This record gives sequence, structure tokens and C-alpha cells, in this order.
Amino acid sequence: DDAGGVRLVVLGVAHPYSGRDGSEALQEAKSILTQRGSTPRVYRNMLVFLAAEGRQLDSLKEAVRSALAWTQIAKEATRLNLLPSDAALASAKSTEANETLKTRLKEAWCYLMYPVQETAQAEVDWISGKVPAQDGVLSRASKKLVSDEALMPDLGPARLDRDLQKYIWGGKPHLMLKDIWEYLNRYTYLPRLRIQAVLFRAVQASISAMIPGPFAYAESWDEATKAYRGVAIDKSPSTPVVIDSESVIIAPDVALAYFSSQAPITPTTGSQPNGGGQAAPTGGTTPVPGSNGGGEKLPTRFVGTVMISSERPAREIHQIVEAIVEQLTTLPGSEVSLKLEIDAEVPAGLDRAKVRTLLENAATLGFIDKVVS
Repeated sequence: DDAGGVRLVVLGVAHPYSGRDGSEALQEAKSILTQRGSTPRVYRNMLVFLAAEGRQLDSLKEAVRSALAWTQIAKEATRLNLLPSDAALASAKSTEANETLKTRLKEAWCYLMYPVQETAQAEVDWISGKVPAQDGVLSRASKKLVSDEALMPDLGPARLDRDLQKYIWGGKPHLMLKDIWEYLNRYTYLPRLRIQAVLFRAVQASISAMIPGPFAYAESWDEATKAYRGVAIDKSPSTPVVIDSESVIIAPDVALAYFSSQAPITPTTGSQPNGGGQAAPTGGTTPVPGSNGGGEKLPTRFVGTVMISSERPAREIHQIVEAIVEQLTTLPGSEVSLKLEIDAEVPAGLDRAKVRTLLENAATLGFIDKVVS
């Protein structure tokens, strides 16, 4: 239950999809969506579900039994005193049975389910649909969600603003970007964004066009002086958009009033309140690389080191890519390099076969350093 992006929940064989409203899959999905253990789930718009079709599970179970049987026979060919021809047949049957099992697995988990709300006041409804058996589970589920617009790998600023106008703006002059990301994760009547970088790109697109977009961007809002800092309205593709507790987007009417009433000024003028209590630099100017437009030298390098658990490395690496790497690679002109360092201590020692396997695999994968000692 975190705001790290959309997650696919694969339901087990105990909860098959039967096509009925009361199917085990739907009931389990509803339970997972509303509760996280004994506490209410917060980020409900980040979950989609994949369930096995009940009718396909019988074929899958038969394929599992066949694969287990032939694999065991091939493994115990010597003990069973099989003739060489029979042992070869058992091995071939084992390979065939395991390939059939892989196919049956893909065919069985084929029903995608996700929650939707037409409006904030409407009851949560569930959409379900069958996905094709080709490709991997994540790939086919993702393609289906994108085609149904239930998952947004990209979101235009106009579409984002339309939903914000409908549910969130409420006459406010600006919205915190951190709050917007929180809302998008929580509420199923809002668009379901794949990762946070989608929101970043939507804001960047709004301020990069030759004319003002549906909202402006500012680095922060100073409540004491009633002024925005680091405003970008248009022609600002190099403005470093950041999604944090200080950055804001400015409402369309407020941004338009600012744009209409302010003469273009240079970024060095700084933030000065106007009659409406807000002012800022840019006015369509492009910041000088390496500065914030006010003469202040901006940092140009980020270096980070993090410890990754060996128990679930794939998940942690995925989170790091979403939270850090994609934040950097989406910046214009950025050059990002990644280095994975593995330090393993094996008290029992590594035998020759394992050492050879490690070194060969490391060479195949392009490891720069590979040392066994």
C-alpha cells in the first residue's frame, strides 16, 4: 500500500474467475482493495487484478500432474531400470509436459479486473475482461489496461486539467503537486497513472508549448509574501519540474490573469507580488542551464548509493528506477549511468563448478569486474 505506481495483484487458484458477480475472484479483489490486513487500504487506485478462469484450472491441474509425473520418471530412470530408449522417451515427455504446463498457465490467468468510479459520489464498479494468452502476464495485462484507458502511460496536460477541474480545483489558486500525486493514487474516479513520471511529463508539457498550457508551474508558494517563486508558464522546456511538498501548479484562470497582466520580464527580476498577490519570473523566457534564472548556481550532479535486500531485489530495484532513475532520465540533456555492485560472502566456500558458472555468466552479462577469492 504505497504510492509507488500501479501494481498487478495475481490471485491464486483458490479464487478463480467464473464470470458471476459473486465469483471468488471478485470477492477477493474487493477485499484486497478495501483492506490491507486489519487496516483500510489507502492507495486504492494503484491496484488491478488478474485471476485464473475457473474452467481453465482443470486443464492446468492436469498439465501439472503430467509434468510432475514425467519429470520424476525421467529423474529416476536408473532406479527404475528403464531401457535407454524408454529413458529418452521419458525425458522427451518431461520436456513436452513442461512446455504444455507453461502454455496452460498463460491460458488460465486470463481475466483482468479493475475498479472504476464514474463520479466521486458513485459506487465503485468493476470492469473485467479477458486478455490474450500470448506474451507475458505483465505485458498482456498492461496492453489491455492501456487500450481500455484504465492505465495511463502518458497523460496530456489538458486531460489532467479536465479531471482536476471536475474534482479538485474547487476555486483554489494553486495545488501542491505532492497532493495531486496523492489524490491520483487514492481515488478510483481519477486517472490511473502508471508511475509518477507520467505526472511529471504532463506538467512539463503544459509549460513547454509556445502558448500557455492549461496550468502554470511554480517551484513554491510563499504564504507570508503571497508570492510564487520560479513560475513557468510557456516556452520553458528546460524548467526542472519537481514533484514535492513545495512545488505547485497554478489554476488556469490565475495563470491566465498573470500572463495577461504581466509584461515579460527577465528571470533576474525575482518574485514580486502584484495586485493579485502573486508574481514570478520567466514570462516565457528560457532559464540558463545550470542556474535557476536568478543567478544562483544549481547543482548539476546526483550520486546515490543504496543497500538492496537479496531476498526481494527485483521489487526494490523497480522502486529505485521509478523513484530516482526516471526522475533523472526525463530531464532534458541528462546523462545517467548505473552501477550494480555485488558483494557475496559464502562461509561454506564455492566449488569449482559454481565458480566457473559465476565467472562465465558475469562475462556473458558484461561485468566490468568479476573476482572470486
